[in-house]
Amino acid sequence: MDIKDLIQRLKANDTDLVDIDIEEANFESEDAVNLASAIGTNVFLKKLRIWASNFTDKGAIAIAEALQLNTTLTSLSLEDSGITSAGAKALAKTLLKNETLIELNLSYNSEIAKEGVVALFEALKTNNTIKLLGINRANGGPEAAVVLAETLLTHHSFEYLYLSENNFGDAGVQLIAKALLKNKTALKGLSLEGNQIKDAGVIAIVETFINSKTLEVLILSKNMFRFGGALAIADLIATNKSIKELILSDNQGIGAEQLAVSLQENTTLELLDLEGCALGPLILWQIAYVLQVNFCLKSLNLANNEIGIFARNIVNKFYNNISLTELNLDTSVEIEKDIDRLVARNESLQKVVQQLPQAANRGNSTYLFRILNILKQAYPDIDARDSRQPTQLIDIYAVYLKEAKALNSTTTSKVEVSPKLSDSTFFGVRNTPSDTNNNSILAIDNGPS
Repeated sequence: MDIKDLIQRLKANDTDLVDIDIEEANFESEDAVNLASAIGTNVFLKKLRIWASNFTDKGAIAIAEALQLNTTLTSLSLEDSGITSAGAKALAKTLLKNETLIELNLSYNSEIAKEGVVALFEALKTNNTIKLLGINRANGGPEAAVVLAETLLTHHSFEYLYLSENNFGDAGVQLIAKALLKNKTALKGLSLEGNQIKDAGVIAIVETFINSKTLEVLILSKNMFRFGGALAIADLIATNKSIKELILSDNQGIGAEQLAVSLQENTTLELLDLEGCALGPLILWQIAYVLQVNFCLKSLNLANNEIGIFARNIVNKFYNNISLTELNLDTSVEIEKDIDRLVARNESLQKVVQQLPQAANRGNSTYLFRILNILKQAYPDIDARDSRQPTQLIDIYAVYLKEAKALNSTTTSKVEVSPKLSDSTFFGVRNTPSDTNNNSILAIDNGPS
């Protein structure tokens, strides 16, 4: 992207410039100041992201001044752009007056340090418009955590807080968690990766969010908690009904037996990351076993654990799950191919299975039978007593077949319970007599022998 051309377009209020993303740019001479100055009078730009560039404090201070005039920019991101405490303090001063900015991300500027982070938190005590704050790897320290806790008692607009690698410490995180509990803000995402959190800190976080109806993403990777923290997180998984992504990677020695059991109760979690948690083969096998009855988890990362020679047994156990569409075990090339086949099977199946609740909710027995027919065609023994098909698939088929029969019994126009395989195409699957015993139509296999 030509910076000088961009500056001229901003000065001319080019209506096409609504969202600007500048990556790895080399700002020459006064380019950063001129860019900021142009933004000050621009009335169309809403989002500005500058990443991995030499924007420096000079640019940040100029942007801070521009924001005193600009009333349209709602999102500002200056990640990894050579900003120190001076630039952060200038932006903090602007936050005292600016009521337009909703998102501010200064992540990966490690020289912001305590002085800059504290200044930002102090400004946010009176600013209630910022909904997203990103200061990952800014080295705020324990004192900054104390100020953030104070800020959270008055700032009620936060939806996303990215606070990773700020050296808050366990005591600091406890203060933040307790403040969030009192704040009752509708937080949707929280990242506290790499903040030396121990069991007490995790327990405080769980107490804050166990009954949350809004939190969707929680990142606690690279911390120091063990059994007590893992037990609290297991309680969170079993109880909370809103969290969709939980990242716990690189917490060695946490022990995941409790987490495995809690997955039986969970109905919302879609992504779980346990990479590098020193989990042994028995725990990995327990997780695979429990996922036979978990229908919501779509992405599971178990890489860099101690799977050893039991990789094949563990992968075979995942055969009974049809919900996972991303699975990482970091094993041999041969077994990775088996995982790829498993994921491909599940992706194909989900395209069909996801239609079942929609058909049932519409009360359309004809539509429901047609979907079930596709599954029966691909898996002829799906309803047999000695079926070797995935447990989840067998259960889903049985539940919706019962539902279809019930709907059919209440309609005046009856539908054949076992309709003929006559549709030429349906959901992109070709149904021909020659395909009746051909499992390849859904890119599947019959599992481990």
